[in-house]
Amino acid sequence: MRIPTWKGHERLVARTIPSILEGTYANVEVLVCSDGPDPVARAAVEALAARDERVRFLELPERPSHPSHPWSFWETTGLRAANRALDDARGRFIAPLDHDDEFTATHIADLLACAREQRADLVHAQALCEQRSGPPQLVGNGALAHGHVCHGAVLYSDRLAHLRYDSACWLVEEPGDWNMWRRMEALGARTAYLDRVVLLHTAERSSIEHRVDDDTIRFGTRRSADDLAPDVLGTDARWYLDVDFSRAAASAEVAR
Repeated sequence: MRIPTWKGHERLVARTIPSILEGTYANVEVLVCSDGPDPVARAAVEALAARDERVRFLELPERPSHPSHPWSFWETTGLRAANRALDDARGRFIAPLDHDDEFTATHIADLLACAREQRADLVHAQALCEQRSGPPQLVGNGALAHGHVCHGAVLYSDRLAHLRYDSACWLVEEPGDWNMWRRMEALGARTAYLDRVVLLHTAERSSIEHRVDDDTIRFGTRRSADDLAPDVLGTDARWYLDVDFSRAAASAEVAR
């Protein structure tokens, strides 16, 4: 399990990590990586790790530069910490989890059984997603499609462990998790669907929402293309400016 975190250790140690450790499948490692130095989170997680050696704490040496626009920030926050955790992952399967979500007790056992029965590289299931108002919403169906797969309701094999989240996915207006699953499928990974709730997901998109009144929440608009430049220059997406696309296109033509 790899869990990126930043300034949210209370629920992380009280509910998120225990939901893994108390699950029915015990042979796990839990890699928590902070998105920059966070002594409070380190102390909290290491105190838990002292009681259970399956838990390890990692952290990035400094806080990365994230896109400033709320939508782009939401699409990419935590991706670099998740990639750092993946660098240390040793398991035969990888299960993503966010620091404020919870696995069901049989999450790992259920997804593993499905992967083995269907010989799948990637399994996705259902999540019960908290709403700002109203009852929880069920997310997940047989289609591996944008908006229909919840991040923590996925498990994939180490055949795909070389892949990393693309921190520039915001340039194509894709959340980092969906961008990853889409690339896995494009590589030919065999996918399977489990018609079962395996995740309790807290309400998300808080960084891009604004409250109109007591009963109405709306999400902010995306930026125009003219507004991209500052964030391209200020983040690791800057490397795209060094790509000579004309030469790349010519090389592709020669290869054909």
